[in-house]
Amino acid sequence: SNYDDTKKKTVGGRNGYGAKLANIFSTEFSIEIHDVGTQKKYVQTWTNNMKEKTKPKITKKTGEKGYAKFTFFPDLKRFNMSKLDDDIVAMFEKRTYDACACTSENIATYYNGKKLTYKNFEKYVDLYIGNKKETSRLYESSYRWDVAVCHSDDGFKQVSFVNGINTSVGGTHVDHVTRKMVNKVLDKILAKNPNSQVKANFVKEHMFVFVKATLENPSFSSQTKTECTLKPQGFGSSFECSE
Repeated sequence: SNYDDTKKKTVGGRNGYGAKLANIFSTEFSIEIHDVGTQKKYVQTWTNNMKEKTKPKITKKTGEKGYAKFTFFPDLKRFNMSKLDDDIVAMFEKRTYDACACTSENIATYYNGKKLTYKNFEKYVDLYIGNKKETSRLYESSYRWDVAVCHSDDGFKQVSFVNGINTSVGGTHVDHVTRKMVNKVLDKILAKNPNSQVKANFVKEHMFVFVKATLENPSFSSQTKTECTLKPQGFGSSFECSE
């Protein structure tokens, strides 16, 4: 079903490489799944960079909440490392905060036992720019779109997500939002000064944009998924700037 583009899906994964690559580069990788539909639990473990595996263990398990649990031990020597350095640990921590901001209110997110409370995307934005008292911003939340924008002193910047995937380079979803916001600013400028020569690029260069978008069957420029390439007509929804 992952390859049936006639079905509109709002997920990030398609090929299933994420778990496989984590497995390949781990000394041990385990998966535990509780399927509430069948009331069964599936457990299996791979070792030695996915070369060896145990037989699947399937048992009965009751309960109304299903889950998927992944446990892995990175094979550090594959990365010429003897331990997880500060940068790697910081990346894991950031990704946990990202996951908290991009998942449902019903999903609890913890980092080293501490529950994170950044389900509101604007609160997540505060981690970058401070609270409203420190940095003024415009914030819009609508069907499948959460967007914030504030002033930037050092050129255009963006932090964005598509279906929970951090698109560090940005892409068409960021362009879609930015263009509408820039046009809104230009309209206000021209309403006050019809002879204004302010151009769109000048306005954009002074914007710091945050976007959390839920798109249908998104496409990306590469497997790293740092840039969304889906055309706006395929988004399944459109961002509208009200202010």
